[in-house]
Amino acid sequence: MKFPIKAFAMATLSAVTLFAGDLTITFNAKTKVMGMNTEGIETHYYSPNFQMTANSATKTDTLTDYAKGIYYTIKHKDKKIELMTFEDLVAIGEAASKQLEGMAEMPAFMKNMMGGGDPGEVKVEPLGPDTVTGRACKKYKLTCGKLVNDLSLDPTLKLPINPAAFAKFQKLRGNMIPGAGGASMKKLYAELSKLQGVALKVRMTGLMGMDSTQEATKVSTDAIPAATFALPEGYKTEDTGKKMLKDSKSR
Repeated sequence: MKFPIKAFAMATLSAVTLFAGDLTITFNAKTKVMGMNTEGIETHYYSPNFQMTANSATKTDTLTDYAKGIYYTIKHKDKKIELMTFEDLVAIGEAASKQLEGMAEMPAFMKNMMGGGDPGEVKVEPLGPDTVTGRACKKYKLTCGKLVNDLSLDPTLKLPINPAAFAKFQKLRGNMIPGAGGASMKKLYAELSKLQGVALKVRMTGLMGMDSTQEATKVSTDAIPAATFALPEGYKTEDTGKKMLKDSKSR
């Protein structure tokens, strides 16, 4: 399992306003990250306790169970489910950071990949109005170190995440990414929390070689069937987080 940088970085780049109805957003998505390129349709489903992202191109879904504190990667081609608890994700990020600190001199290519250097402060630039899938949005550019995030927020939309459940997720926002990249993400999230709305268009560059874009093509606030968030039956389940954590401690 690849460390889920793209899934966490892109899926959480909205200002979080709690207590709202279910939300479904369909995106055209393009991603280049860590030497991989994907392009296709992504559908994001949000309910008070779950977030599901279904990707038609990769046949791989991601499911975040906020109540249980578990992140799942569902690989339909392999009929396999890989899980990581929030606690293990944080521990893996901390272990990676300690390994980086123990290096006398980090190679230049690694510094660039991680968003290297002092992240400094976040620069927030309002760029005026934008329209995405017929909805009026406000466009912003946020820059922190080498991390650049352009996004268009619909201020009328809210993520329906339960506050108690989301509290378990908060510590992941930047903590799972080692080095300067993680420091930049933490500062970015702090500034995003001051903005209103849900991102319908996003482009992120500068983190671990990432160049990812998402642009919404459809937005729905209809109730989402509970079965949408059910894990498929008959798939092999593997606790990848425990394995990664064990491997990081043995180095």
